[in-house]
Amino acid sequence: MININRLFSFYLLFLSFSLFAQDPTSCIENPDDYYFSLRNISGDNNFDISDEETKLDLKEALTNQIVSKIQVQSTVNQTFKRVNNEFSETEVYNSFAVSNSDAIIFNPTYRICSNGEYAMVYIEKSYFNNLAINYFRNLIRRLESILDIYNERYATNPNYEFKTETAELSRVISTLDSYYGLMISLNVEESLLDSYVEVDREVKTFINSINSLENNLIKAESLISDNDFVKAYDLLTNLKIRYPRENKIKPLIKNYNDFVRIAKKNEIRSLKTISSSNNYFSLSLGVNSEFEDSNTSDSNSQNSEFNRFHPNLQASFIRNNRNKTLGWGIYSKYHIASTQTFEENESNYVYPFSEDFIEAGVIIQLYLFSNVTNPDYYLDQDYSAFAVSLHAGRYLNNFISSFGEELNFTSISPGFEWYFNNKSSKSQRSSIYFRYSIISSNSVYNYKTASLGFTFNIKSGRKLTEKQKEDVQNRFKTIN
Repeated sequence: MININRLFSFYLLFLSFSLFAQDPTSCIENPDDYYFSLRNISGDNNFDISDEETKLDLKEALTNQIVSKIQVQSTVNQTFKRVNNEFSETEVYNSFAVSNSDAIIFNPTYRICSNGEYAMVYIEKSYFNNLAINYFRNLIRRLESILDIYNERYATNPNYEFKTETAELSRVISTLDSYYGLMISLNVEESLLDSYVEVDREVKTFINSINSLENNLIKAESLISDNDFVKAYDLLTNLKIRYPRENKIKPLIKNYNDFVRIAKKNEIRSLKTISSSNNYFSLSLGVNSEFEDSNTSDSNSQNSEFNRFHPNLQASFIRNNRNKTLGWGIYSKYHIASTQTFEENESNYVYPFSEDFIEAGVIIQLYLFSNVTNPDYYLDQDYSAFAVSLHAGRYLNNFISSFGEELNFTSISPGFEWYFNNKSSKSQRSSIYFRYSIISSNSVYNYKTASLGFTFNIKSGRKLTEKQKEDVQNRFKTIN
């Protein structure tokens, strides 16, 4: 009879040996002291562990596993691990969660385990950790030395672009980023982590300060957003010359031109609302003195010249230049055939025209501003000002002398006008005028008369001054 107990004991012993033989970690003693990775190669008759490409694949698997372990360990330690309080929990995690595993350098051991069923790659944890810490520390020192050299070069040649240098700095920082999570999990001294944070900050400061195309494009975008179009124009124009074939610049130039055109229209519209440069549509109420015959030298008429007067109404339009130093335009004056006097005694004076008539002509006016000590006097055109003018026109009615002769009258009227201070009003300003008219005809009928009156000037056609126009053109240039 078969001993059942002995058979069962033999089965348990065989099973335990089987399970031990199938355990792939049996290749190494004390597996907890190693970082390792396994690949099942059963059934793969072409597997060659000495092949370099195979080794690279196994090493990458181990590296990813190490990084994964680091992530888990560091996540546990985040609640109390800090570096100068500059990294939050999420920032610490992300610093290594996106690390590049290829940047972690080490030389592992490769072995076939479990009767050829598994390929193992492993490295002792203490060796790897010490190697990583020393490499991390030395890489920081090397980066600090490189950065010192680049800063000296930048100080002597700020226009240098540092293209290859920037790429090198980025590669070294990327490598340090890959090790940073491991350093946290190994609980290295705070000073080492502080040195990493400091050199990382210095590299970013350097890259952001150099005169590279990328930095200049970022700067140009910032200037456009801040509506600093003068500096943006200078910068983009310079970049266009330096990089004539660079396609990155073209969209930004188009964006700049679009912003400038809109901003220019808004600026002109805004300036016009407060501008004191404008034209005048004017309505005047005045009086003419006696029309004195130019062919007589009667002293009595001189004495009585201002004793009798004739009312008139005038409408005119004056187009002023941008600085409102010169104006020109047209006028129409309605003379009323009515003689008014302040004297009680009758006079021998006879008004030479039998009915109302219209005078029409052109005006030219020169402004002499009262605050000429101000170099920007034309910006204060609504302050009180003095102007000299010249009216030249014709009397439009059909005039016939007592002898049946057809008469044509022309008038030349030099004078001056005083504009009152109406700076508080955006729509109108008032003035008073005095003119002396010389009237001549195609016959012996020639006269002279003086006139004075009050004018109500309606402001129209607001415009920029020459200085404002030049300033807008300089501030809002487009790039072809």
